[in-house]
Amino acid sequence: MALTPQKPILIELSNFRHDRGHCFAIQRVDLDGGDTQTDPMRSSLLLYEDGTPLGPPHSIHDAIAELGKGQYSHWSDTIYFSASDNSDPRHNGRRYHAGLPVLARKEGQREQKSGQAADPTIDKIFSLPMSASLRQDTGSALACRHALRSMYRRIVLLAPSRSGSEYFSHQLRSLGIDSEEFLTVGSSVSRGRAMPEGADEATFIAKVCDHAPNRIFCTKELVHRLMPLFAIGEFPQHLSEWHFIHLIRRNVVRQAVSLFLAEQTGRWRNDMAATAVLDPKEVTFTAIAKRVNEIFLARQRIDRFLGLFEIKALTIYYEELVAYPAQTMRRVQTFLQLSNSGFSPLPSGTKPAPTAQGADVNAALETSFRAELGRRLEYGQIGFEALLSTAANPDS
Repeated sequence: MALTPQKPILIELSNFRHDRGHCFAIQRVDLDGGDTQTDPMRSSLLLYEDGTPLGPPHSIHDAIAELGKGQYSHWSDTIYFSASDNSDPRHNGRRYHAGLPVLARKEGQREQKSGQAADPTIDKIFSLPMSASLRQDTGSALACRHALRSMYRRIVLLAPSRSGSEYFSHQLRSLGIDSEEFLTVGSSVSRGRAMPEGADEATFIAKVCDHAPNRIFCTKELVHRLMPLFAIGEFPQHLSEWHFIHLIRRNVVRQAVSLFLAEQTGRWRNDMAATAVLDPKEVTFTAIAKRVNEIFLARQRIDRFLGLFEIKALTIYYEELVAYPAQTMRRVQTFLQLSNSGFSPLPSGTKPAPTAQGADVNAALETSFRAELGRRLEYGQIGFEALLSTAANPDS
Protein backbone atom coordinates (compact mmCIF):
# COMPACT_ATOMS: atom_id res chain seq x y z
CA MET A 1 0.00 0.00 0.00
CA ALA A 2 1.31 3.45 -0.87
CA LEU A 3 1.76 6.22 1.64
CA THR A 4 0.06 9.56 1.09
CA PRO A 5 0.63 12.75 3.08
CA GLN A 6 -2.16 13.81 5.40
CA LYS A 7 -2.68 17.10 7.23
CA PRO A 8 0.11 17.54 9.79
CA ILE A 9 -0.53 17.53 13.52
CA LEU A 10 -0.14 21.16 14.66
CA ILE A 11 1.36 22.16 18.00
CA GLU A 12 1.24 25.84 18.97
CA LEU A 13 4.53 27.33 20.09
CA SER A 14 5.16 30.22 22.50
CA ASN A 15 7.60 31.51 25.13
CA PHE A 16 10.42 32.01 22.66
CA ARG A 17 13.84 33.16 23.77
CA HIS A 18 16.09 35.41 21.73
CA ASP A 19 19.15 33.46 20.62
CA ARG A 20 21.06 36.04 18.53
CA GLY A 21 20.48 38.29 15.57
CA HIS A 22 17.24 37.33 13.83
CA CYS A 23 17.27 33.90 15.48
CA PHE A 24 14.84 32.87 18.23
CA ALA A 25 14.58 29.50 19.90
CA ILE A 26 12.24 27.29 21.85
CA GLN A 27 13.08 23.99 23.51
CA ARG A 28 10.39 21.33 23.40
CA VAL A 29 11.35 17.92 24.80
CA ASP A 30 8.13 16.51 23.29
CA LEU A 31 9.45 17.40 19.81
CA ASP A 32 12.50 15.17 19.74
CA GLY A 33 13.74 13.68 16.49
CA GLY A 34 15.58 16.84 15.46
CA ASP A 35 18.69 17.00 13.31
CA THR A 36 21.97 15.82 14.80
CA GLN A 37 25.64 15.93 13.90
CA THR A 38 25.46 12.41 12.49
CA ASP A 39 22.10 12.92 10.75
CA PRO A 40 21.75 16.59 9.71
CA MET A 41 18.56 15.89 7.68
CA ARG A 42 16.76 13.79 10.28
CA SER A 43 13.91 16.14 11.21
CA SER A 44 10.67 16.24 9.22
CA LEU A 45 9.15 18.99 11.38
CA LEU A 46 7.34 21.82 9.59
CA LEU A 47 7.08 25.35 10.97
CA TYR A 48 4.16 27.71 10.29
CA GLU A 49 3.67 31.44 10.83
CA ASP A 50 -0.05 32.31 10.87
CA GLY A 51 -0.67 29.15 8.84
CA THR A 52 1.98 29.93 6.22
CA PRO A 53 4.95 27.52 5.99
CA LEU A 54 8.35 28.98 6.86
CA GLY A 55 11.60 27.74 5.43
CA PRO A 56 13.86 26.41 4.31
CA PRO A 57 14.38 23.88 7.11
CA HIS A 58 17.77 22.43 8.14
CA SER A 59 19.29 25.91 7.80
CA ILE A 60 22.70 26.83 9.20
CA HIS A 61 22.22 28.59 12.54
CA ASP A 62 24.52 31.46 11.56
CA ALA A 63 22.39 31.99 8.44
CA ILE A 64 19.22 32.08 10.54
CA ALA A 65 20.78 34.70 12.81
CA GLU A 66 22.32 36.86 10.09
CA LEU A 67 19.88 36.46 7.17
CA GLY A 68 16.65 35.20 8.75
CA LYS A 69 13.60 35.52 6.48
CA GLY A 70 11.85 32.40 7.79
CA GLN A 71 14.81 30.02 7.86
CA TYR A 72 14.68 27.46 10.64
CA SER A 73 16.38 24.42 12.10
CA HIS A 74 14.97 21.67 14.31
CA TRP A 75 18.10 20.65 16.19
CA SER A 76 17.82 17.89 18.81
CA ASP A 77 14.83 19.06 20.91
CA THR A 78 15.13 22.79 20.08
CA ILE A 79 13.68 24.83 17.21
CA TYR A 80 15.83 27.73 15.98
CA PHE A 81 13.93 30.02 13.62
CA SER A 82 13.38 33.51 12.25
CA ALA A 83 10.15 35.34 11.41
CA SER A 84 9.34 35.79 7.73
CA ASP A 85 10.12 39.53 7.94
CA ASN A 86 12.78 39.23 10.68
CA SER A 87 10.46 40.79 13.27
CA ASP A 88 10.45 39.68 16.90
CA PRO A 89 8.06 36.69 17.16
CA ARG A 90 7.47 37.52 20.83
CA HIS A 91 5.81 40.83 19.91
CA ASN A 92 4.70 40.69 16.25
CA GLY A 93 1.23 39.35 17.07
CA ARG A 94 1.59 36.22 14.91
CA ARG A 95 0.97 32.63 15.89
CA TYR A 96 3.54 29.92 15.32
CA HIS A 97 2.89 26.20 15.03
CA ALA A 98 5.09 23.15 14.64
CA GLY A 99 3.68 20.63 12.20
CA LEU A 100 4.37 16.93 12.48
CA PRO A 101 3.78 15.19 9.12
CA VAL A 102 1.49 12.17 9.14
CA LEU A 103 1.54 9.51 6.42
CA ALA A 104 -1.45 7.29 5.75
CA ARG A 105 -2.03 4.53 3.25
CA LYS A 106 -4.61 5.17 0.57
CA GLU A 107 -7.35 2.60 0.73
CA GLY A 108 -7.42 0.31 -2.25
CA GLN A 109 -4.20 1.74 -3.64
CA ARG A 110 -1.69 -0.82 -4.85
CA GLU A 111 1.96 -0.46 -3.95
CA GLN A 112 4.11 0.75 -6.79
CA LYS A 113 6.86 -1.65 -7.79
CA SER A 114 10.38 -0.49 -7.09
CA GLY A 115 11.83 1.32 -10.06
CA GLN A 116 8.54 2.05 -11.81
CA ALA A 117 8.14 5.73 -12.60
CA ALA A 118 4.46 6.61 -12.78
CA ASP A 119 5.08 10.34 -12.91
CA PRO A 120 5.38 11.53 -16.53
CA THR A 121 8.27 13.86 -15.68
CA ILE A 122 10.18 10.89 -14.24
CA ASP A 123 9.33 8.77 -17.27
CA LYS A 124 11.71 11.04 -19.19
CA ILE A 125 14.54 9.25 -17.39
CA PHE A 126 13.76 6.17 -19.45
CA SER A 127 13.67 7.96 -22.82
CA LEU A 128 17.29 9.14 -22.83
CA PRO A 129 19.25 7.79 -25.84
CA MET A 130 21.98 5.41 -24.72
CA SER A 131 24.21 2.73 -26.13
CA ALA A 132 21.99 0.00 -27.53
CA SER A 133 24.19 -2.65 -25.90
CA LEU A 134 23.78 -1.28 -22.38
CA ARG A 135 22.00 -4.05 -20.41
CA GLN A 136 22.32 -5.56 -16.94
CA ASP A 137 23.63 -8.91 -18.22
CA THR A 138 26.52 -7.62 -20.33
CA GLY A 139 30.13 -7.97 -19.29
CA SER A 140 30.59 -4.21 -19.14
CA ALA A 141 27.56 -3.82 -16.84
CA LEU A 142 28.83 -6.54 -14.51
CA ALA A 143 32.28 -4.94 -14.43
CA CYS A 144 30.74 -1.54 -13.79
CA ARG A 145 28.65 -2.77 -10.86
CA HIS A 146 31.73 -4.46 -9.43
CA ALA A 147 33.70 -1.21 -9.77
CA LEU A 148 30.94 0.76 -8.04
CA ARG A 149 30.78 -1.83 -5.22
CA SER A 150 34.47 -1.20 -4.56
CA MET A 151 33.91 2.50 -3.97
CA TYR A 152 34.13 3.90 -0.42
CA ARG A 153 31.32 6.37 -1.21
CA ARG A 154 28.97 6.84 -4.16
CA ILE A 155 27.57 10.36 -4.50
CA VAL A 156 25.16 12.10 -6.88
CA LEU A 157 25.02 15.89 -7.00
CA LEU A 158 21.66 16.94 -8.48
CA ALA A 159 21.87 20.50 -9.75
CA PRO A 160 19.91 22.38 -12.45
CA SER A 161 22.03 24.50 -14.79
CA ARG A 162 23.80 27.46 -13.18
CA SER A 163 23.13 26.29 -9.63
CA GLY A 164 26.78 26.79 -8.75
CA SER A 165 27.82 23.16 -9.18
CA GLU A 166 31.29 24.10 -10.47
CA TYR A 167 31.86 26.19 -7.35
CA PHE A 168 30.50 23.42 -5.12
CA SER A 169 32.64 20.79 -6.86
CA HIS A 170 35.70 22.90 -6.14
CA GLN A 171 34.70 22.98 -2.46
CA LEU A 172 34.28 19.18 -2.50
CA ARG A 173 37.98 18.88 -3.27
CA SER A 174 38.65 20.09 0.29
CA LEU A 175 37.04 16.79 1.42
CA GLY A 176 39.15 14.69 -0.95
CA ILE A 177 36.35 14.34 -3.53
CA ASP A 178 36.68 14.79 -7.29
CA SER A 179 33.41 15.00 -9.21
CA GLU A 180 32.65 13.83 -12.74
CA GLU A 181 29.74 15.05 -14.81
CA PHE A 182 27.45 13.57 -17.45
CA LEU A 183 27.70 9.79 -17.72
CA THR A 184 26.08 9.48 -21.14
CA VAL A 185 27.47 8.95 -24.62
CA GLY A 186 28.59 12.10 -26.40
CA SER A 187 28.59 14.33 -23.32
CA SER A 188 31.53 16.45 -22.33
CA VAL A 189 33.05 15.64 -18.96
CA SER A 190 34.66 17.83 -16.34
CA ARG A 191 38.10 16.22 -16.52
CA GLY A 192 38.14 15.84 -20.30
CA ARG A 193 37.82 12.03 -20.33
CA ALA A 194 35.68 11.73 -23.43
CA MET A 195 33.84 8.44 -23.95
CA PRO A 196 36.20 6.04 -25.77
CA GLU A 197 35.17 5.18 -29.32
CA GLY A 198 32.77 2.22 -29.27
CA ALA A 199 32.55 2.11 -25.47
CA ASP A 200 29.26 2.14 -23.61
CA GLU A 201 28.40 4.11 -20.47
CA ALA A 202 29.13 1.17 -18.19
CA THR A 203 32.72 1.00 -19.43
CA PHE A 204 33.09 4.74 -18.95
CA ILE A 205 31.67 4.70 -15.41
CA ALA A 206 34.04 1.87 -14.50
CA LYS A 207 36.92 3.98 -15.90
CA VAL A 208 35.85 6.90 -13.71
CA CYS A 209 35.85 4.57 -10.69
CA ASP A 210 39.39 3.43 -11.52
CA HIS A 211 40.62 7.02 -11.37
CA ALA A 212 38.48 8.21 -8.43
CA PRO A 213 40.64 9.63 -5.60
CA ASN A 214 40.04 7.99 -2.20
CA ARG A 215 37.66 5.53 -3.90
CA ILE A 216 34.86 8.12 -3.90
CA PHE A 217 32.66 8.12 -6.99
CA CYS A 218 30.90 11.46 -7.39
CA THR A 219 28.89 12.60 -10.39
CA LYS A 220 26.93 15.82 -10.89
CA GLU A 221 23.87 15.22 -13.01
CA LEU A 222 20.39 16.17 -14.09
CA VAL A 223 17.81 13.50 -13.27
CA HIS A 224 17.45 12.15 -16.80
CA ARG A 225 21.19 11.55 -17.08
CA LEU A 226 21.05 8.93 -14.32
CA MET A 227 19.51 6.46 -16.76
CA PRO A 228 22.75 4.49 -17.32
CA LEU A 229 22.75 3.57 -13.63
CA PHE A 230 19.24 2.15 -14.03
CA ALA A 231 20.19 0.32 -17.21
CA ILE A 232 23.12 -1.54 -15.66
CA GLY A 233 21.06 -2.58 -12.61
CA GLU A 234 22.72 -0.27 -10.08
CA PHE A 235 19.49 1.68 -9.59
CA PRO A 236 17.07 1.18 -7.94
CA GLN A 237 18.51 -1.95 -6.31
CA HIS A 238 21.35 -0.14 -4.56
CA LEU A 239 19.91 3.37 -4.21
CA SER A 240 20.04 3.18 -0.42
CA GLU A 241 23.84 2.88 -0.57
CA TRP A 242 24.22 6.20 -2.41
CA HIS A 243 24.33 9.75 -1.05
CA PHE A 244 22.35 12.43 -2.90
CA ILE A 245 23.01 16.17 -2.61
CA HIS A 246 20.55 18.69 -4.08
CA LEU A 247 22.12 22.05 -4.92
CA ILE A 248 19.67 24.97 -5.19
CA ARG A 249 19.91 28.72 -5.72
CA ARG A 250 17.45 30.83 -3.76
CA ASN A 251 17.65 33.63 -6.33
CA VAL A 252 16.10 31.86 -9.32
CA VAL A 253 15.96 35.05 -11.40
CA ARG A 254 19.71 35.59 -11.03
CA GLN A 255 20.20 31.90 -11.90
CA ALA A 256 18.04 32.31 -15.02
CA VAL A 257 20.01 35.40 -16.06
CA SER A 258 23.27 33.48 -15.60
CA LEU A 259 21.90 30.61 -17.71
CA PHE A 260 20.77 32.99 -20.45
CA LEU A 261 24.16 34.74 -20.60
CA ALA A 262 26.06 31.43 -20.69
CA GLU A 263 23.89 30.14 -23.53
CA GLN A 264 24.26 33.36 -25.51
CA THR A 265 28.01 33.83 -25.07
CA GLY A 266 29.24 30.24 -24.64
CA ARG A 267 31.08 31.23 -21.46
CA TRP A 268 30.03 28.62 -18.90
CA ARG A 269 33.00 28.99 -16.55
CA ASN A 270 35.27 31.84 -15.55
CA ASP A 271 38.24 30.14 -17.24
CA MET A 272 36.44 29.98 -20.60
CA ALA A 273 36.55 32.64 -23.29
CA ALA A 274 33.28 33.84 -24.82
CA THR A 275 32.53 32.35 -28.24
CA ALA A 276 29.89 34.93 -29.14
CA VAL A 277 28.99 38.53 -28.37
CA LEU A 278 25.75 39.16 -26.50
CA ASP A 279 23.11 40.53 -28.85
CA PRO A 280 21.09 43.20 -26.99
CA LYS A 281 18.04 42.30 -29.11
CA GLU A 282 18.03 38.83 -27.54
CA VAL A 283 17.83 40.24 -24.00
CA THR A 284 14.06 40.21 -23.44
CA PHE A 285 11.66 39.57 -20.59
CA THR A 286 10.45 36.44 -22.38
CA ALA A 287 13.98 35.08 -22.77
CA ILE A 288 14.69 35.33 -19.02
CA ALA A 289 11.21 34.04 -18.10
CA LYS A 290 11.78 30.99 -20.29
CA ARG A 291 14.93 30.15 -18.30
CA VAL A 292 13.07 30.69 -15.02
CA ASN A 293 10.54 28.13 -16.24
CA GLU A 294 13.27 25.65 -17.22
CA ILE A 295 14.89 25.90 -13.79
CA PHE A 296 11.60 25.32 -11.95
CA LEU A 297 10.84 22.30 -14.16
CA ALA A 298 14.30 20.86 -13.48
CA ARG A 299 13.78 21.32 -9.73
CA GLN A 300 10.37 19.68 -10.01
CA ARG A 301 11.84 16.62 -11.71
CA ILE A 302 14.51 16.34 -9.02
CA ASP A 303 11.93 16.62 -6.22
CA ARG A 304 9.70 14.01 -7.83
CA PHE A 305 12.61 11.67 -8.43
CA LEU A 306 13.70 11.94 -4.79
CA GLY A 307 10.11 11.45 -3.60
CA LEU A 308 9.42 8.53 -5.92
CA PHE A 309 12.35 6.53 -4.57
CA GLU A 310 12.07 7.93 -1.01
CA ILE A 311 15.60 9.35 -1.13
CA LYS A 312 16.67 11.56 1.77
CA ALA A 313 18.94 14.08 0.08
CA LEU A 314 20.99 16.85 1.64
CA THR A 315 19.84 20.24 0.34
CA ILE A 316 22.57 22.86 -0.09
CA TYR A 317 21.75 26.46 -0.97
CA TYR A 318 24.29 28.18 -3.20
CA GLU A 319 24.00 31.50 -1.38
CA GLU A 320 24.79 29.87 1.99
CA LEU A 321 27.67 27.95 0.41
CA VAL A 322 29.21 31.24 -0.76
CA ALA A 323 28.55 33.07 2.52
CA TYR A 324 29.55 30.21 4.87
CA PRO A 325 31.73 27.78 2.91
CA ALA A 326 33.47 26.17 5.88
CA GLN A 327 30.24 25.56 7.83
CA THR A 328 28.40 24.32 4.74
CA MET A 329 31.15 21.86 3.88
CA ARG A 330 31.15 20.57 7.46
CA ARG A 331 27.45 19.73 6.94
CA VAL A 332 28.37 17.94 3.72
CA GLN A 333 31.20 16.09 5.44
CA THR A 334 28.85 14.91 8.20
CA PHE A 335 26.15 13.89 5.71
CA LEU A 336 28.68 11.85 3.71
CA GLN A 337 30.04 10.33 6.94
CA LEU A 338 33.56 11.49 6.15
CA SER A 339 34.31 13.28 9.43
CA ASN A 340 36.87 10.65 10.46
CA SER A 341 38.08 9.69 6.99
CA GLY A 342 41.41 11.46 7.24
CA PHE A 343 41.38 12.26 3.53
CA SER A 344 43.66 15.09 2.43
CA PRO A 345 42.33 17.92 0.25
CA LEU A 346 42.90 17.42 -3.46
CA PRO A 347 45.11 19.88 -5.37
CA SER A 348 43.18 22.51 -7.31
CA GLY A 349 44.84 21.58 -10.61
CA THR A 350 45.74 23.93 -13.42
CA LYS A 351 42.32 25.57 -13.78
CA PRO A 352 41.67 28.72 -11.71
CA ALA A 353 39.32 28.26 -8.79
CA PRO A 354 35.71 29.10 -9.72
CA THR A 355 34.47 32.39 -8.35
CA ALA A 356 31.01 33.16 -7.03
CA GLN A 357 28.66 34.22 -9.81
CA GLY A 358 27.55 37.85 -9.77
CA ALA A 359 28.81 40.14 -12.55
CA ASP A 360 27.40 43.65 -12.90
CA VAL A 361 25.57 42.68 -16.10
CA ASN A 362 23.83 39.83 -14.24
CA ALA A 363 22.63 42.25 -11.56
CA ALA A 364 21.43 44.78 -14.15
CA LEU A 365 19.43 42.18 -16.10
CA GLU A 366 17.92 40.82 -12.88
CA THR A 367 16.82 44.31 -11.81
CA SER A 368 15.30 44.96 -15.23
CA PHE A 369 13.43 41.64 -15.24
CA ARG A 370 12.03 42.10 -11.74
CA ALA A 371 10.86 45.63 -12.61
CA GLU A 372 9.05 44.38 -15.71
CA LEU A 373 7.54 41.45 -13.79
CA GLY A 374 6.29 43.87 -11.12
CA ARG A 375 4.74 46.09 -13.80
CA ARG A 376 2.95 43.16 -15.44
CA LEU A 377 1.65 41.89 -12.13
CA GLU A 378 0.47 45.37 -11.13
CA TYR A 379 -1.50 45.87 -14.32
CA GLY A 380 -2.85 42.32 -14.41
CA GLN A 381 -1.09 41.48 -17.63
CA ILE A 382 0.31 38.27 -16.24
CA GLY A 383 0.01 36.30 -13.02
CA PHE A 384 3.03 34.72 -11.38
CA GLU A 385 1.78 31.18 -12.03
CA ALA A 386 0.95 32.09 -15.61
CA LEU A 387 4.46 33.47 -16.03
CA LEU A 388 5.97 30.04 -15.63
CA SER A 389 3.54 28.30 -17.99
CA THR A 390 3.59 30.94 -20.74
CA ALA A 391 7.20 32.05 -20.57
CA ALA A 392 7.95 30.71 -24.05
CA ASN A 393 5.13 32.74 -25.61
CA PRO A 394 6.60 35.83 -27.35
CA ASP A 395 3.45 37.77 -26.48
CA SER A 396 3.77 37.18 -22.72
